[in-house]
Amino acid sequence: LLQTDASINPGNSGGALLDINGKLIGVCTAIRARAEGIGFAIPTDQVRTAMRDLLDFRSVRRLWVGLGLVAVIRRDTGRRAGLKVIDVKPESPAAAAGFRKNDIIVRMDGEPLIDIIEYEVAIMDKKAGDEVVFDVLRGSPIPRKVTLTVGQLPLPDASLIIRRRTGMTVRFLDDAQARKLGLATGGVQVTGVTPGTPSSKAGLRPGDIITMFNNFPVSQPDDLGLLLMRVPLNGRAMVVLLRKDYKHYVWMTVR
Repeated sequence: LLQTDASINPGNSGGALLDINGKLIGVCTAIRARAEGIGFAIPTDQVRTAMRDLLDFRSVRRLWVGLGLVAVIRRDTGRRAGLKVIDVKPESPAAAAGFRKNDIIVRMDGEPLIDIIEYEVAIMDKKAGDEVVFDVLRGSPIPRKVTLTVGQLPLPDASLIIRRRTGMTVRFLDDAQARKLGLATGGVQVTGVTPGTPSSKAGLRPGDIITMFNNFPVSQPDDLGLLLMRVPLNGRAMVVLLRKDYKHYVWMTVR
């Protein structure tokens, strides 16, 4: 966060923090209630990164390491002394790197590592393919180097997500197939609707073409699956669909 002495008052969160030339340098987010004239803002470079990830739903990053960790507490001092490996997922990046149960991680990329939150925050800054070097204690007081390549967790099957959360089945309909049906454009076509499910209650029917979901264009089932992953349990979503060349807007409560 950026610390600023510019006046930030209750209600200013989300407002612009500008420099003397009117250039945006941050988004106001918090004040220090017991201090005088101290406020905080999210830097614009972080805002841009977050906006890109929020607006492009296809950029879902599901990093995969495969380590189960707990903090290690020294008996003599009561202080934390690293992170103990309690689980290594089979065929995970951690397993490929050679991690074993009961390994003690003391450093990550040269920095001391004593807190799980620190570990998770550090991993969040990585991307798939990045290498991370750990200092690991294993049966010796001298740490050994273990290099791990961060992986990306495969996305779950879109058709399964759609069926579970909405109760409908769909297929990809390209523009050529759509024209044969007398439609102007293709998209995701509903092929089946189970009675009593969210899609049925929303009024969707087999043959409907879903073109937008929660204000995002949908061109294939994978798009719809990714967007459904963003909707919380019992959350409402707006669906734009084509039915006999007419556009319909319906609301669906996703289970």
